Amino acid sequence: MLNQGQILERKYEVIKILGQGGMGTVYLCRNNRLGNLWAVKEVNSELKNKVDFLTEPNILKKLNHTGIVRIVDIFYEDDNLYIVEDYIEGRNLKEYIDINGPLSSELVVDISLQLCGILDYLHSFKPPIVYRDLKPSNVMLTSDNKVVLIDFGIARVYKENQKGDTVILGSRGYMAPEQFMNNQSNVKTDIYSLGATMFFMLTGKSISVPIDPMSQKSYPEHTAKGLVEIIKRSLAARPENRYSSVKAIISEFNNLVDNKQYTKTILGHSNRSCTKSVKTVVIKNKKYNKRFKLIMIAALVCIIILSVFLAALLKKQSNEKKVGIPDAPKTSVKTEPKEELKKVEPKLEEEQNNQEQNVNDQPKKQLEKNVEEIKKAEEVKKAEEKQNKLQKKAKKKPKVKHKYENGKD
Repeated sequence: MLNQGQILERKYEVIKILGQGGMGTVYLCRNNRLGNLWAVKEVNSELKNKVDFLTEPNILKKLNHTGIVRIVDIFYEDDNLYIVEDYIEGRNLKEYIDINGPLSSELVVDISLQLCGILDYLHSFKPPIVYRDLKPSNVMLTSDNKVVLIDFGIARVYKENQKGDTVILGSRGYMAPEQFMNNQSNVKTDIYSLGATMFFMLTGKSISVPIDPMSQKSYPEHTAKGLVEIIKRSLAARPENRYSSVKAIISEFNNLVDNKQYTKTILGHSNRSCTKSVKTVVIKNKKYNKRFKLIMIAALVCIIILSVFLAALLKKQSNEKKVGIPDAPKTSVKTEPKEELKKVEPKLEEEQNNQEQNVNDQPKKQLEKNVEEIKKAEEVKKAEEKQNKLQKKAKKKPKVKHKYENGKD
């Protein structure tokens, strides 16, 4: 056991112990030359005859995934092997649940999908890499709510012709039944451990009896039924009854998310930055088919919107052409029976004839009136001329002298 302040490799100063396990102890150390922090794992020399010291670094050196720690240095000191890895600041999943209690179905789905992404990456190698020790204490939750898998101490490459593992390794409550029987670990071993980890996230309990997860009463009342079914199948005692691959679990999770509108949930960390809460990660592991369906739906919606827009535009243009032309008033015409129409028709013809007669008579009457006025004007003129003539004659008639004029009798 190293003491606080002890220096390793003349540069790594021990600050505190981060964790202890069957494979050794992990220390938080500071690189005194660079000033940054690292997790330094001390592998116990007592295990060197049982476990290959370099299994973890040999596996990790060829991995490149944001959910897996990096190895930056390896050295020996006092017959112990020290592996320098990334220091992941945050709490592991077990610590978080011990403090805050079981997680909601939404958070379990988010974290499980991230774990599935990491396991699927490991299993994609040929031959696949089997993690073998998936449990809450090996799952780190970072400050930005990312999941990182740590401690690859007992991870191994699957060997096709090998019947069993060299050593029975794992953690009780998370080990698959075939590990107890010393059968060779495979991808379905990791699927069982994933199911056990999901059960712990929902209940806050490790599996003590294999039949516990198979009862609905073992789960919180409001747990999504689809999630329970995924856990039950992952924890099947027989490997052939489990999911064939992690990809199949991702597909089930995506269907579960599609069928349920999850509310936004936040993870509050209780460390030094406990005043800050961060949003849950967006589920990244979406199937290609789902993306394709979403793209097709979006394209159809765009086509519909464009069609509606064009129809409205054409209607607007036709309305503009009709501006200023009033529509003929619509009159409701009641259909009359044939007999009544026959009675009405003569009256209508008579009224029409009268109107035409009036129209024809109006010019004649006006003409007669004008002729009478002319005649009257001529008579007046003739009377005036006759009077004038009489007056002229009266002026021309000579005077008659009286017989007594000039003194004559």
